[in-house]
Amino acid sequence: MDYTSPILTVGDPTGVEQARLASDVAGYLPSHGQWVELRKHATRQSLTVTRTSVPAAWAQAVQQATAGQLPEGATAITIEGTRHRAGTWDSRPVHEDFKVTFTVFLACPSNADSCHVLRLSQLDNPLN
Repeated sequence: MDYTSPILTVGDPTGVEQARLASDVAGYLPSHGQWVELRKHATRQSLTVTRTSVPAAWAQAVQQATAGQLPEGATAITIEGTRHRAGTWDSRPVHEDFKVTFTVFLACPSNADSCHVLRLSQLDNPLN
């Protein structure tokens, strides 16, 4: 299954950030070898979002940006949540929960019907 397409579909329509966004998404996904191992253990994963906020540092980033550096309606949303992972190990069901944080950088132009994903921070390295 291609897990990158749904995110890239809502990516920057100008194409300026598409390659970087694809790289960001790839950083969140397992390698081919990791996928093989995860399948052996029937691993499933989901995310429960517990909090979203505009990071305090975003105002400073906007203030420091040069003209044209940020697209119209650019914003950042930091997401905090719990990643739930379940599967089997030695034929026994296992389940683990991990706290996670990341920042989604969006552009929400006033003349558009929706927002577009520009970039993702590294997992557990959000903009604060």
